[in-house]
Amino acid sequence: MINNVLPSGDNLKTLLSQNKISKSDIKSVLRQRGVFVSNDDKSNTVPLLIKSLITPLEFNELQEKIKTKEHSSKVNMRTLEWSSKDTLIDAIGDDLNLDELIDDPFCNYSVENISGFYVKDDNEDSIALDFSIKRIDLMNSWDEVEQYFSGRIELEKKQSSEKIEVNISLNHTSNETKLVAEKILKNLNVHLKSQGHIKQDSEILKIQFNHFNNSGRIAFLEDIAKSHFQNEFYYQKIIDVDFYPDSSNSFPDDLKWLEKNIDELKLKGTLSESIFFTNKKLHPNLKISKLVASYTMEDIGYNAECKISYEFPEFSSRKVETAELVIDFKSFNGKGSSNSKINKIKASIMKILESKKISIYEKHKENIK
Repeated sequence: MINNVLPSGDNLKTLLSQNKISKSDIKSVLRQRGVFVSNDDKSNTVPLLIKSLITPLEFNELQEKIKTKEHSSKVNMRTLEWSSKDTLIDAIGDDLNLDELIDDPFCNYSVENISGFYVKDDNEDSIALDFSIKRIDLMNSWDEVEQYFSGRIELEKKQSSEKIEVNISLNHTSNETKLVAEKILKNLNVHLKSQGHIKQDSEILKIQFNHFNNSGRIAFLEDIAKSHFQNEFYYQKIIDVDFYPDSSNSFPDDLKWLEKNIDELKLKGTLSESIFFTNKKLHPNLKISKLVASYTMEDIGYNAECKISYEFPEFSSRKVETAELVIDFKSFNGKGSSNSKINKIKASIMKILESKKISIYEKHKENIK
């Protein structure tokens, strides 16, 4: 097994050279040995580890860093309208078809484990399903041929004065886990319709890029990022934005420079008070695809900082107008918290975002196409 072999020589060079191992990661290993360097470039530090080799503990630490960066959880949030008096767990029952979730005989991944839906927190209207997939990629470096990724689907029923809705969170860590989660949700949708728990003509609500005009999209992303002012999750500032000029509308005279020779604007810094947010006459001409904001959290037992991305990634990469909103932790500093504690904090943050998402979406309906 690969996991039982310590890399050396070219294999170790391949491991240390990949982007998921940073300069600071290597410097940290050297510091633990009492080795300090004035130049932390990889060209200087990698040869030191190649000559002296790495211990099993150091190898495990580096593998964990790779796993943490690649396996960062991303969330798609959706909503459906409920038409039954049954609880979620009773409505699903025991006959939901979870077989043949992968229908491509030539794909390089398989479902390794799947839990079935179970009750969370003793609430039969709050349920989840966990699964994992194994991916085989012979084009990867020797230590990455066989990889495991996890996914989760969570459903929670909420009742308002007007209707009953089910909030759905698709947690995925790779393209493969997203595909499997989508297939599970598709099977669940068919099952619930056949049993009369949701109407035949009802659709699962996705928040898509083309649901908004340009001004409404900016307002929606800015609002969902800023609307958190509690100690448990406190907005700090907008730090990263991707804009695409939309030449289909007429630019104001003082901003004609944006109309030509600029395909994309990637902005970083303290952006809340920048011209791109304060000058609203510019908004009809800008297609925003990503916004990243920073937050702090203070509670009994922990302090933390994080950066969260609100993005339509398929528009960013391929200009797909039906791209779905994805929420992702870009970084998380738990300041000494354990991994289990950090996962609980992240889960609570996602619940806060879920509770805000639909109300903010409804608020900006006048700017929805």
